[in-house]
Amino acid sequence: MFRTAATGNVGSRYADEVVGVSQGTVVEEQDKNIVQEELVKAVIGAGLSIETSPGTIDNQLLEAIEKLVAERGKQLGELFYLDQGVDPSAWNRAAPEAYFAGVSLDEGDQDLDPANWPDLVPYLLARALTYNEGIGGEASAFDVTDWDVTGNVGTLTFANTTAELKALAALVEDNLVHGSFSSWRSVTLAGSIGNIPAGTYALDAVDAVARTVTFDVTASNGSGAVTETVQFLIHAIEGSADARVFEYPAGVLVAANDGDGEAFAGLRRRDRGQGHIHQATLASDSASGAGATRNSNVFGVGNLDHVGPPATDPGASFGTPRTGLTTDPRSYVGKLFIWGRRFIA
Repeated sequence: MFRTAATGNVGSRYADEVVGVSQGTVVEEQDKNIVQEELVKAVIGAGLSIETSPGTIDNQLLEAIEKLVAERGKQLGELFYLDQGVDPSAWNRAAPEAYFAGVSLDEGDQDLDPANWPDLVPYLLARALTYNEGIGGEASAFDVTDWDVTGNVGTLTFANTTAELKALAALVEDNLVHGSFSSWRSVTLAGSIGNIPAGTYALDAVDAVARTVTFDVTASNGSGAVTETVQFLIHAIEGSADARVFEYPAGVLVAANDGDGEAFAGLRRRDRGQGHIHQATLASDSASGAGATRNSNVFGVGNLDHVGPPATDPGASFGTPRTGLTTDPRSYVGKLFIWGRRFIA
């Protein structure tokens, strides 16, 4: 902003004319244009056009403020929950409260068009799978040691080092959630590797044990050792400018960078229970616990055929065991979204 320096100002403020005493502050071009452009930039910065029609020219600043507050109230890419589903809705000056630039993450995978999501798509396309993101040992470019092309199938072999091993294992886990390699993740080569041209390729297989990924590629046969790196841009789609977001209904948010290097931001994991054993005590050789059978050997040495499902412990106050298809935390269920800042219909 600018405080006036016009002729007749008093301490950079406007003053009225006092007849016979002072002329007052002169209205000058610079002053008027600076004030005008300050307001105009707020309107244009909100993605609106300057209006000239009667009835619309006196409320554009208010409209710009309402729109910017709605768009900037969350960080681009922020994940959040609501208690009900909401469809994306473009800006409408007649109904500013209906504006919603969020994408549901529990209603199926979606390919987002940059024409509809001009901020979110570039943000997502820049998101690379990253090991130890923000802490020591961070890596988002993973070392490749060998390449191979056989029958238009490309294979990259990765270094036998921690970042690469953890990244491949995390991709395998995410693929198990997805259920197939169809419309899944991709690998991006910034430059050619052997006979494989630079580009983004849809993954056809990931083998964490062999440390390889495979994909279709149009290239001549060949193989060799290299010292190169690739990235996994987790929302990129081969041959498309769109960005893909993946659903994960009934999933909970978990912070990345666990000590075991299993949790990567942007990937999904299945539910699981902590590894454990069950301890049982039998009164005699002929006794058997509820739902358990064994041979006549000492328990632990002979064969235990099976152990029955959890049952109420009469000596404790744990209550009736709850079992189901998954291992779940105590929860409040909501609808998961990612914020896109702007949505254009």
